[in-house]
Amino acid sequence: MMMQSIRDHAKGTAAKILFGLIIVSFAGWGASSYFTSGSSDGVAGIVNGQEVSAQALDNRFDQLMSNYIGKDLSDEQRNALKKQAFDEIATQIIVAQTVANLGLAGGSTQVAEYIRDNPEFKTNNVFSRELYDSFLNMNRISAANYEMSIRQEIARGHLIESLANTSVFGDTSFAEFIAHSQSKRDLTIANFYLDDVINDISVDKDEIKAEFEQNSAKYHQAERVKLSYVEIDRGSISDINDITDAQIEEYFVKNKAKYTTTERRNSTQIMLEAVKDSDKPKLLALLNNYREQILKGEQSFESVVKLLEEDKTLQIVSGELGVLAQGAVGNDLIDKVLFNTAIGDISPAFDSGFGLHILKVIDIKAASVTDLADVRASIIDELKKNKIDDDFFMLQQKLQTQLELSSDDLPELAKVLNQDIKESEWLDLNTEEGMLQNPDILQAVKSEELMLQGKVSPAIADGENKALALKILRHEAARALTLEEATNKIEKDLKTKKGLALILASAESLQEKVRLAPDQFEALATAANAKYHIFKGISKQNVELKDNLTSQAISTGFTVPSLTQEAIFMLSTESEEGVSLIEVSNIELGKVADLDPQIQAIFKQQLGRMQSDAEIDAYILSLKDRSSIVIKDLKLK
Repeated sequence: MMMQSIRDHAKGTAAKILFGLIIVSFAGWGASSYFTSGSSDGVAGIVNGQEVSAQALDNRFDQLMSNYIGKDLSDEQRNALKKQAFDEIATQIIVAQTVANLGLAGGSTQVAEYIRDNPEFKTNNVFSRELYDSFLNMNRISAANYEMSIRQEIARGHLIESLANTSVFGDTSFAEFIAHSQSKRDLTIANFYLDDVINDISVDKDEIKAEFEQNSAKYHQAERVKLSYVEIDRGSISDINDITDAQIEEYFVKNKAKYTTTERRNSTQIMLEAVKDSDKPKLLALLNNYREQILKGEQSFESVVKLLEEDKTLQIVSGELGVLAQGAVGNDLIDKVLFNTAIGDISPAFDSGFGLHILKVIDIKAASVTDLADVRASIIDELKKNKIDDDFFMLQQKLQTQLELSSDDLPELAKVLNQDIKESEWLDLNTEEGMLQNPDILQAVKSEELMLQGKVSPAIADGENKALALKILRHEAARALTLEEATNKIEKDLKTKKGLALILASAESLQEKVRLAPDQFEALATAANAKYHIFKGISKQNVELKDNLTSQAISTGFTVPSLTQEAIFMLSTESEEGVSLIEVSNIELGKVADLDPQIQAIFKQQLGRMQSDAEIDAYILSLKDRSSIVIKDLKLK
């Protein structure tokens, strides 16, 4: 019912309002975190009467800046990011207001179902209020804000599905889409790699100082932590060498079925298919008659097959069924007849439901048990594995029990588990490196209990073979770096900047030369110390390259819609690894007729999504044009 309601909305104006939910990426836990009223930290702007706090803007700006750590951003670029942050918040507020006004947000019942069915909030497959509250506390979010974000996700997810299935486009636009997306091209690429020149570039102290004074704000140390932790590791459990003969024999006896091959039979059959049920008695009688002739020696099984095949009024299937264990046939009646007929004997005719049969059993392989000596080594391995699994499980239980007894005493935990307390390197909270790639560890580190109260975390699984408990050993807030601390980073940045400028000049020079002498591309590229590649009839779908610079160059080569001259020479400067000069010398457009119908259906869905996205973008712009947006303060701090 819910999906049908949304599909109905998708046909009218209401869907236009909801379109905005698809392209808006809600930061944090939903747009509600941006709605303020008289915030004490100042107001950055007002959107349709709704204030946006300066703190909310700074939070979103910091999130955007985290994508550019190590990049050389000028004040102008950082100001542009600040404006982007405000624009995203404004868009979210506008869409949320419109959805709320029309009553189109996800209902309370759907939100409750979403939370109740989330496996993160379940113990023994039953919803746990304690786990849910712990999740909210660790992420420092109120239940209201979290539930609002779920409403937005429900509306967005169902609408995306609806739009993808209802987009309409003509044959012409689909043909054009296939023509370009499935095209094949001849590309020649000359790559200029930054690594080839960067070691020859020098930077002096005055340049470093000038760069620091001009852009000191971008040289900062992100918030970081050092962790101390106690870890149990399945791989560290000593190999088990005390497996006894008695244990091996006991395991063999208990698991005898595992080492037993059941009786298997092979047979050959004649099956006639009845066009009508009324034909079955006649066909059964025919098969039984031939069976009697075979048993009397008047016919052989093979000669009967030949006679029946010559009768064009009959539909016959014959041949061996193969070596089969009992129950493997897939038909209870065939199975019963096969395993109740003696070797060399022929069964009476019978109706299996698939057809009318007689079977001749031609081979019986008796049941057998593998000798213990033949499986001894595998049993030892299995027993060792089981023992290690048991030992690791006991360690996990001991870890959990000790944390319940003394939740804040890491040294005592290490003593009980007979483990050392380990320390991590400095871990950047923005880049989520090292141990912080585990989302459960990251969530624990950011929790109030660890960050503010200095507590030890609950037991955390780190993959299938490790578990640990941790606390924050040291925590440093984000801060500006001194010139001395930033020197190495500045030197690297300046070398990169100079190196990219140098190879760009080389690529531009080569571009001018090959335009005058295109047949000399390879020789000119080699003389310019560029790496040269030729691709004939290449498509986007069959390119698998480890070289990112070449991959980026190929992608750039596919941005050319068509050739209006013999060849096009273009530069690709998007990669951080270097610069490429690309020659596009031939384009063979894709054709709908060359695609399998199932593949066509997939591409039509892709095109539908693309057209939906375009409609969404246009509608969001129209919403913003009709909104009142007042910017009060976007200054950089």
